[in-house]
Amino acid sequence: MAIYSNLPIYKTSYSLLLLFTQTTENMPRNYRYTIAENLTKDIANFIVNIYEANRTHNKREVLHKMGTDITRIKVMIRLLTDLKAISEKRFLEFAEITESISKQLSKWEQSCAKEEN
Repeated sequence: MAIYSNLPIYKTSYSLLLLFTQTTENMPRNYRYTIAENLTKDIANFIVNIYEANRTHNKREVLHKMGTDITRIKVMIRLLTDLKAISEKRFLEFAEITESISKQLSKWEQSCAKEEN
């Protein structure tokens, strides 16, 4: 078992959390203390789930939940963009990072499926 903080998905997810936290500083207050606060918690929980998936034997269940979580994160980032709380440029940065996370998560799921067979 690899140390979770060395996993590429962990590093990418942490960069998402860092970028999003920096972005909230310039966000309108009404979004910063509602949607953005909840989204920050969602991203942090996603990172905790990386640790959980890495240490458990039943990875597929945790990874499946993480797939749902990353979709929720993408939707909320899109909502903030549509509400003009974040710029289109920043949205593109988030989209690139979340897509990378999704691909890494998919590969991890495929790897676990191969190990089970």
